[in-house]
Order: sequence, then C-alpha cells, then structure tokens
Amino acid sequence: MQKHYLLGLISLLLLSCQPPQAPVNTLEALVADYWNKQLATRPDLSIKYEHPLEEIRPFSEETNRQDAAWAASFLERLQELDTTGMAHEDLLSYLLLEKKASHLLEASRFFHLQFPVTPYASPFRKLYQFFGLLPITTQEAATQYLKLGKDYVQLVRSIQNHLEWQMAQGIVLPEPEIQLVMPYLKSLIRSPENHPLMVSQERLGSLSAEAQTQFRDELTKLLSEELNPAFEQLLAFVSGDYLSKAGSTVGLYQYPDGEAYYRFLIRYHTSQELEPEDIHRIGLAEVDRINQEMAKIREEIGFSGDKAAFMEFLRTDKRFFPETPEAVGQLLMSHNDRILPLIDRYFNAMPKAPFGVKRLDPSLEASMTFGYYEVPTPQNDTGFYRFNGSGLDQRPLVNAAALTYHELIPGHHFQLNLQNENTALPLFRREDHFTAYSEGWGEYASGLADEIGLLEDPYDRYGRLLMDMFLSVRLVVDSGMNHLKWTREEAMEFMRQNIIESEVQLATETLRYSTDLPGQALAYKTGSLKLLQLREKARKALGDLFDIKRFHDALLQTGSMPLDIVEEHINWFIEQEKTQLLQ
Repeated sequence: MQKHYLLGLISLLLLSCQPPQAPVNTLEALVADYWNKQLATRPDLSIKYEHPLEEIRPFSEETNRQDAAWAASFLERLQELDTTGMAHEDLLSYLLLEKKASHLLEASRFFHLQFPVTPYASPFRKLYQFFGLLPITTQEAATQYLKLGKDYVQLVRSIQNHLEWQMAQGIVLPEPEIQLVMPYLKSLIRSPENHPLMVSQERLGSLSAEAQTQFRDELTKLLSEELNPAFEQLLAFVSGDYLSKAGSTVGLYQYPDGEAYYRFLIRYHTSQELEPEDIHRIGLAEVDRINQEMAKIREEIGFSGDKAAFMEFLRTDKRFFPETPEAVGQLLMSHNDRILPLIDRYFNAMPKAPFGVKRLDPSLEASMTFGYYEVPTPQNDTGFYRFNGSGLDQRPLVNAAALTYHELIPGHHFQLNLQNENTALPLFRREDHFTAYSEGWGEYASGLADEIGLLEDPYDRYGRLLMDMFLSVRLVVDSGMNHLKWTREEAMEFMRQNIIESEVQLATETLRYSTDLPGQALAYKTGSLKLLQLREKARKALGDLFDIKRFHDALLQTGSMPLDIVEEHINWFIEQEKTQLLQ
C-alpha cells in the first residue's frame, strides 16, 4: 500500500515538472478557443449566452498588445492545419477564423489612430445596454456588477489617457467632430437615480432587503463619486485643452500612417482588394448612372423643371413629411406589410423573430444622422429598426419604402436573424458580422424589392434611386476626404448636388465618413454590387437551372462572411448545383 502510494507521488511530481502541453491544434479546438475569446471580451455575447463577464477591459496599448499577441499565436496554430480534403463548411470556418485573426493583428498597427470617444465608435452606448440587461439574482452577481462598474470607470479614464497621448503626438479630432462629441459626453452624465446603470428594486427581488439597500447605496456612491466624475473630467479635457489643439481639416491622410490605415479600412470594410482611386471611380460612375435613371422618372412624372428644382420639391412638399414619430413608424411598417405575402416566391425560409420599428433614444439623435437595426435579445425577442424621430420637418421620407426593405424584410432583420437562428452553424459564425456582407445584403434586399415590383409608384422608385445615390455618393466623398485631400466643404457641396438630405444631415454624415467611421460607409454600395455580380455569375453559369430561392439560401444560410470568401462559396455552390441538378 505504502509502495503504491510512493510510486503515485513520484509520478505526480514527475508530471508537475513537465513543460505545459501545447494547445491542441484541431479545427474544433481552434473554433472553441476563438469563441471563448469572444465570450471573454464581448459584453453583448456574455449576456446572450449567460457567460459571466470577468472584466470590462481598458482601452490601452497594453490591451492592444495582448490582442495582437493572441492573434499572432492563433494564426500560427491555424496555419499548422492541413485544409486538404476539409468539408466545405469546415473550410469556411477555417477561412473565417483566419480572416478575423488577420484583421485583429493588422488593426493593432493602427491603434494610435483610433478615436473611441466619437458617437458611432465609442463603446459607451453598448455598455449602457449591457448593464441594463445584466441579471442580478445573487449576492455574487451584485458584487460582480459593482466590480464591472468600477471597470467601466477605468475604461473612461483609459480613453482620456489615450486621447491625451494622441494629442501629444499631434493626433487630434477635427474641431467640428469635437462639437458633436461634447454634447454626446454630456448626455452620459446623469444623476444616480436617473442613470442607466442604476438598478431597480425589481431586478434585485431575490436579494434580501438589507442586501438590496446596501447594493443600491454602493452603486449610488460609485455613480456619483466615480463614474460621473470620470465623464466630467473627460468632457472638461475634450472641451478644454483638446479642443484648443484641434483644427478644421478632416480625413485620415493628415495623420501619421493615415493613408496606410485608410487602405486597411477599405480592405476590412469592403473585403475586396480595392484602392482608394478605384472606390472613387466606381462612385462617380454610379452617380452618373443614377442621375440618368432619375431623369427618366422625372420625365415619366411630367415634372417640367430640372433636377435641382425637383430636389427642392422633394425637400418641401408636405406629402413626404410624416408629422410625428408615430406616423414615421406606421409608414415604415406599411411597406413591410406589402412584401410579406411575396416572400415565399424568393426565399425558402423566414426568421422566427418578429420585427418592428422604434424611435432612437432622443439623446442620440443629434449625433446620428439616421438609425440602426437592433437585433433581438434574450429579454426582447423582437428585432427593431430604430429610426431618428427628431427634426421631422427636415427629413423627407420619399425613400421610406427603400429604407424599410433595407432594414427589415428582406434586409437586416432577415439576414441577421436567419444567421442567428441557424443552429447548424458554429456559434462564432452565428454571431460574427462583416460590414460589406451585412450592409451589402441590406442594399441588395432593397433593390430586390424594386425588382419584385413593389416600387411601382414613381415616387417610391425615385426614393429608391435617392437611397442608391446616397450610398454611391459615399464612395466619392469618403475616398475624397480620407485619401484625395478633399475639404469637408467640398464633400458637402458634392452631396448637396446629388442628395436631398438637410444641412444638418450633411454635416453629421461628412464627419462620420472622415473622422468617426472612416471606410465603413464604403461597404454598403461595394457590398451590394458584389452580391449582384455573384448572382449574375451564378445565373449565367447555371442557365435554366438557376433558382433564386436556392441562391438566396446559399447566401444566407452560411452566415456573414467577407465577400472574398462569399465568392469562393458561390463558386462551390454553382458546382454543387450543376452536379445535383444534372444527375
């Protein structure tokens, strides 16, 4: 007995002296590792999958280095795999993991050019939503909530540190963007009782009365003595020393490595090998094409004036202006009611999640030109298009039909929820998103509604062209300001000549392209053009065998992917269709 015990002890000691085992390198293991990384760093996923979030990470160079090191190691492990003979879906997963890790590694080179304080790019809005959804059913959960609240304070302080470091290097946001940042930051400073992080007693129902009181007291102190002061200091810095160093020039080209960063953002957002000059040329060609289509509709309507006069008519005629946010919602939903009976002619599946429209939080409306699609959550199973309900007398909705089909059915609501509800996909593929695919699909869907015949009203068709023009103009002004050294006024003048948005909208949009989310707006038009190109490729290759519903299945059932991988997938789809249908 003693002998066996001693032998066992020796074995354990020998094992403890062995070097740590290298990570297992199988695709399944790498998928799991990537997913665990996502759960550990994305608050939205931690909520959805009930995975406790250990920390809210600071926005720091150290965090950036950690992510870069992780991505480099992950890529090395991926490259050790032999993809020969991999099943098609496994190969897609492999290619997606490779793309995500490569993006993360390359993006780390441009950490110094990121501005996490602007309305679109900052993490604050999403974190408020995260805290609002955190379940607090135990004392441990309450303690962790307070800990994450302190992490949030450190995040705010780390963002200020980052801006201060950038300022020392001469990297400062343009003054017009700072004028949007200041009210945005001010809106995040609220009294504890009205703060988004404050927790109602209903959410604490399972805790004792004493524990509830203690928690709310500690949270009140955290909000009033730590989080609000952190935002107040950030606001004071931005509106003081930082603002004094700001100029009026916009565009990434003005910063160190700015041109290289912009080229990376083009590849990242469009997932195509396009140069800034290519983007600009495509945009100008599309603007010219759409202008010709618009002229035909003005002639059809019998409008006697020129394009400028017709644009003024659209900007001022009361028929295009819903008077209340409720009327906006009713108008948007009426167009979805028209397409629903036709969906099964073009799609084999519909998402289970219901859909609707809601107004944006009014505190966001001044800094966000339009709205966004909000995916369902475990607490709310409905997907909403959140529209901007402010300044309705300045927002003609002649494009309401086109907008609705882009955002809801068969656009974002369709694509995002079919992806999320597809249990055959690995979890990371159900949750990852690529701009050109998602926004390209939204625009493709809007165009599909036109092909179906739902825009027979000439004003609806003109509204569709206005939306297409808007996305095409983005190619011109985004590349113009970030690469070709256009001034913001030059970009706004080009937009005035071609779209009907108000001066307020032109002001916020040009800042979005040049400072807030450079390159992101390129994805809409380039993505839709690529999807149309792939559909035409499949149609020509398959001839009479082409089935639009099966093509849509091929696009939607794999989840969001970079368009270069989508093209590989469609090539595979074409060969599969030939093989199966000719047997």
